[in-house]
Amino acid sequence: MTTLTIMVGLLVAPLLFGAALNRFAGRTVANVHLLGCVGITLVFCFTGVGHFILTDQMAEMLPSWAPGRIPLVYVTGVIEIAAAVAVLIPRLRTTVGWGLIVMLILFLPVNVYAAMNRVEMGGHQWGPNYLLIRVPLQFILVGWIWWIAVRPSASHPIKFSCETTLPLNPEKIASQILDLSRWPEFNGYGPLPGIKQAEFETKTAEIVGTRIRVTNRDSSTHVEEIVEWEPTRCLRLHMHEFSPPVSRLAISFDEAWQFERDGDLTHVVRSFEMHPRSALTRPLLWLISFLLKRAIGRHLEQMQNTALKE
Repeated sequence: MTTLTIMVGLLVAPLLFGAALNRFAGRTVANVHLLGCVGITLVFCFTGVGHFILTDQMAEMLPSWAPGRIPLVYVTGVIEIAAAVAVLIPRLRTTVGWGLIVMLILFLPVNVYAAMNRVEMGGHQWGPNYLLIRVPLQFILVGWIWWIAVRPSASHPIKFSCETTLPLNPEKIASQILDLSRWPEFNGYGPLPGIKQAEFETKTAEIVGTRIRVTNRDSSTHVEEIVEWEPTRCLRLHMHEFSPPVSRLAISFDEAWQFERDGDLTHVVRSFEMHPRSALTRPLLWLISFLLKRAIGRHLEQMQNTALKE
């Protein structure tokens, strides 16, 4: 029981300390999300070090027929300590978080075996009753790691970009974008529909603020608003007012065209940011981004082929 109490304390103490500090200061002075990761680090450093201090007892938690029980205890200890450190690195956090979740799930049968055989290690000697505490704690750890390290923020956009080189100057490319008769040339990809029709809802003299109503081939609609217009350098469009089903998945998309002139050619980078409505809709929106990226790549290739023929 002492071991479990220590694990829970190490897990929640940094976050509770940060929350209390922010409340006392009346403003955000401590990153509670990072402190949640620190809690994960402390727990797995604690359990990982135990692999080297209580090696024989931990080896007894494995069935006698398991090969190389002692080396396996050492290896898993190294993995736990390495993961405890790596989860603090933002670019590794999601991957490490998934790894820790898988590891906790794989370790659960070991805990069950040790409790059923009353191994003298960390409370397992209590027998099956210990599992009434240990199993819920295991799933609390899984939930904590998913929430802190794995769960993507709904405010974090899904991003991708495509690029090509067109035998056109930037101004010509910009004029083609503003030519709505060309928009139905976007054919979509697989189940992602192409554009059926585009028409101006509002067209301003300075272009910025122009609103374009787009109707897709599956009858879904959305509005694209031009929010930046520098034909020699970059353009940016804000897509919103989606009809279902996209309205249930996303708040908005942002598309940017960036131009870099190279003699008679222009290097074009077309990038997207897709803003999920919630963390739950993010996986479906990611699938749409996968299809949209291929549709954009094919559309740029089509623009290149058309320009070469002209």
